[in-house]
Parts: sequence; C-alpha cells; structure tokens
Amino acid sequence: MLDRSGQVLTRIWCLYEIWQTVRRRGTRALRVLAAALDVGELRRVWGDLDVERAQVGARTHWQQQRVVQAHACADRLRRHG
Repeated sequence: MLDRSGQVLTRIWCLYEIWQTVRRRGTRALRVLAAALDVGELRRVWGDLDVERAQVGARTHWQQQRVVQAHACADRLRRHG
C-alpha cells in the first residue's frame, strides 16, 4: 500500500520486487494500491523515487547488484511511466 510519503518506495526490497515484476511481466503487470492518493500525489511520490537512497541494512554483494538493477528499472519507469 502506497502512502502519501511513499515510504514503501524507500525500501530496497520493495523496489527490487517492483523491478522483478516489470522485468518479468512488463509494466502492465505492476499494480499499485494507492487509494488514499490523488493523481498529483501519486506523480510526486513516483517522481521522488531515488533508488540510491533506498534503505537496507548492511549490504551484501548481491544486494548491491540489485540496487544497481533497481535503479535502472526506476529510470525506465520514469521515462515510460
């Protein structure tokens, strides 16, 4: 569930799951539960997405690779979103 602050989009694992959905099934398969947000708020939350600031504990090599991949996905979503 996406809130007004976009908290879920600050967690690297959530971003990784978004990336995997888009990568495997395309953008049309992505579903966002954002009932409390109007269109302007939704655009702002997605527009503020910054994978490099995403929160994660001590990063393993695997997690670092996923950060890079998720960042590329976020860039594609912004361009085609």
